[in-house]
Amino acid sequence: IVLSLSIVIILLFLYLLSPLFYIICWAGILAFFVSPVYKYINQRLNRRKRLSAVIVFSGVIFFIILPLALIGIHLYSQVSALLEMIQPLSQKNILQFLNKLQKHPKIYALFSKFSTQLQPFLPEIQREFTQFLSNLVQLGFTFLKTFIKRAFSFSLQLAFTLITFYYFLVDGEKILSIEEKPVHKFFVNGGIYVLDQKALNLIPNDTFYDMPTLFEEVIKNNM
Repeated sequence: IVLSLSIVIILLFLYLLSPLFYIICWAGILAFFVSPVYKYINQRLNRRKRLSAVIVFSGVIFFIILPLALIGIHLYSQVSALLEMIQPLSQKNILQFLNKLQKHPKIYALFSKFSTQLQPFLPEIQREFTQFLSNLVQLGFTFLKTFIKRAFSFSLQLAFTLITFYYFLVDGEKILSIEEKPVHKFFVNGGIYVLDQKALNLIPNDTFYDMPTLFEEVIKNNM
């Protein structure tokens, strides 16, 4: 019962810590690849670990995290601008759109040929076109909401990862304890053998040869 209860407690403890495994793994991988730079800076700064870790930490943020954040912000702004541009189109009539093309005679002449042939189908085309744009806008806003939620969650995980990464650099090679002249107690088997010269002659040179093997050889030779 005690063993089963201990296993259950250990499994529950690991389950509670499972979200941290992802953070610890990424922090360890990042520290592994950046450690040569950290060691070089630490050596140049006369073993000032914390200052070296802060410099490397700042470099990771400036050269890795900040560019990724700017890319994400730019992507968000571009998608938002596209949706704002598409959304009014879903509320416009195709005929109104064609009339506005009269300002551009060449383009209007091209579209007017098709519009004359497609005149009976324009209401159906209008409904399908409006539905398509509405679905597209709705899908785009859903994507933006999901993007914001995941970006927020990723930011929290990234913050904990960077904190763990910092302490990996500072304490990665730290001596935790030392025990000088430790005492070990255990039983040993020892003895002293007195051998005749004839028995010594049976021992081969430059090879391992234990005493039981020697005694077997002595017995075999009736010595």
